[in-house]
Amino acid sequence: MFTGPRGASGSGVVFEGVEQRLCLSSYSWPALGGAAVADFTGDGLPDLFVRGQSGFEIVAAKNDGTFAAPVAVSGYSGGPFAAGNFAGSDENADLLTFVRRKGLVVLPGDGKGGFGAAVTVSGVPKGMITVADVNKDGNSDLLVQTMGRKGEINVLIGKGDGTFAAPLGSAISAPFSTILATGDFDGNGNADILLKGLGWRRGTSLLSGNGDGTFNAATPVTGISGTLLATAKFTATDGNTADQLLLQGKMQWWRIGRGRARMRVPTYVIGTIKSGALSTQNATNVAAWPVAAADFNGDGNADLLIGNRWSGLKVQLGVGDGSFKDPAAITI
Repeated sequence: MFTGPRGASGSGVVFEGVEQRLCLSSYSWPALGGAAVADFTGDGLPDLFVRGQSGFEIVAAKNDGTFAAPVAVSGYSGGPFAAGNFAGSDENADLLTFVRRKGLVVLPGDGKGGFGAAVTVSGVPKGMITVADVNKDGNSDLLVQTMGRKGEINVLIGKGDGTFAAPLGSAISAPFSTILATGDFDGNGNADILLKGLGWRRGTSLLSGNGDGTFNAATPVTGISGTLLATAKFTATDGNTADQLLLQGKMQWWRIGRGRARMRVPTYVIGTIKSGALSTQNATNVAAWPVAAADFNGDGNADLLIGNRWSGLKVQLGVGDGSFKDPAAITI
């Protein structure tokens, strides 16, 4: 599953390129296979919430691109989750999760690796949840999507106390589609929705946000192909203000040494949506399997989290022009 994120930019704790999702119909794990990227320590930097060797841990980011030693998590007993700013006026990330015999709850983050007493959430319809701040109030909101012929997206505005308002107005019609990503793709400061058609309804469309929780009618976006890995402002140094797409493109054959042996390696591109089409450039020095993008060292450039909990996690610091430094390992 692509990540990205992002998640809604503008929430204060869920970072660009980090798509926070939770499925309430099958209770499957969200993106990253049981991990999240958000500010769990309240210092403005994105931290990692991961499954370590001895359970779930928070790995706090430092402003030099390195990470502190893992801290064991308290107050969380497992289950599907998504991170966001759901409860309280602080900058500590909270968790939206499903607890057996309690249902959907919010666990307020304490900024120290723990979570407070669960706040029961009611009135959320079943479906795939994407976390985004769609009305720019700093609280994370929910986009709840149902699939199939009668597929639709309901918008639930977060109240900031761990609860959510009733679905906003009429649901957004999205038959045979899925939310590909959220982000500010047109650069006007509002969260937008990128929809991908399924089955016979192929193609990608953009629902531009109005900044109040409502969205304009879908408009087609051409040129998007490959696998979406993350969204962020990857080329901020050129004055770009819109979220961009990091895509894995076609595989290429590379020759190994002087012999005849060859290997297939992925190619990566960064895409910007302009006038209903995707404009792309090559992403330079991207290591295998990026899973999220966030500014881990606070320099204003989007960095990459790569790998997984089996092969190990690494971070690649972004230069801001679409290129990245060599990866550095993260201890979990």
